Amino acid sequence: MALSCGVVGLPNAGKSTLFKALTNISVLIEGYPFSTIDPNVGMVPLIDERLDSLAKITKPEKLTPAYLEVVDVAGLVRGASKGEGLGNQFLGHLRDVDALIQVVGDFGYDLEESSGEASLLNKIEIVNQELIFADIASLEKRKEKIEKKAQSGEKDAANELKSLEKMLEDLFRGNLLVSEEMDSRDLEVAKELNLITSKKMMYVINTDEDNLKKEPPQEVIDYAKSQNSPVITICAKLESELQELDEEERELFKEEYDLQEGALPEVVKTCQEMLGLITFFTIKGEETRAWLIENNSTALEAAGKIHTDMQRGFIAVEVIDCESLFEISSWSAAKEKGKIRVEGKNYIVSDGDVLQFRFSV
Repeated sequence: MALSCGVVGLPNAGKSTLFKALTNISVLIEGYPFSTIDPNVGMVPLIDERLDSLAKITKPEKLTPAYLEVVDVAGLVRGASKGEGLGNQFLGHLRDVDALIQVVGDFGYDLEESSGEASLLNKIEIVNQELIFADIASLEKRKEKIEKKAQSGEKDAANELKSLEKMLEDLFRGNLLVSEEMDSRDLEVAKELNLITSKKMMYVINTDEDNLKKEPPQEVIDYAKSQNSPVITICAKLESELQELDEEERELFKEEYDLQEGALPEVVKTCQEMLGLITFFTIKGEETRAWLIENNSTALEAAGKIHTDMQRGFIAVEVIDCESLFEISSWSAAKEKGKIRVEGKNYIVSDGDVLQFRFSV
């Protein structure tokens, strides 16, 4: 199953517009809550210059980039954790993703604030508060289930109860679990319960084209820093429009708005980093392809990423880092020079490795 990032935020923050820009998929975009009830799921290609360089050597008929899965769910409102506005459904979708992209609208208005402008930090805290409430409910339900076992002397239950109580204490202080110190037992419990606030998150400040150069407020930067969360400023509408243009029009558009590069690659790259993913490459027949895998994965796990039959019949893997292959410009020449090594199933794959698997069917 592909690792995924979930897009979350208040209504009208620009979540679906960002999703459309990332995936180039048309989705329903409306100016009221809950226009997106079922989650939109899209696969976002990773632009990797190394894959293009590899293609110059292999000259493949098919060039396939690696993809990230992005899930767009409806806007959260106050009370979502208690079921307001179908909130339980949306929070359920967030439990299934591996990291979060919180889109924060910076347009001088907020759908929930009758008084007009709400601070960016206030908008962030509204969303995070609902995520905290949802995790508290999950933890309390689990705590109620195992308390009797822990009191009867079951060691595993007693240890788990300690983790539950520690995490509840953190959440009741208003802290996301991702900003707290968690030992291996805490992390195991958080993963088992799919706790939303334990997932890594980036904040995407979605503004208009006139404010792209403006720095986010210091209070937002400090808040994100306390969670080790990145902050990126973007104009999702502009990025979405860019995706609909051909290459020549896109360059003119970027020149008009003084854009060196769109912000989308930075968003995608940050997703990859939050998920702890690296890229390896394969050359097979007429296809040269990039794959994503979790850092510190073995060659056997990389084989399984491609096909379970390859993993089951794994014999060995031929390895060369892509930069060395670029210098030699030929797989066969690299082999003749002894630059390609043969590794076993426990080899730890490095970012940029080019792999050819030997396996029996």
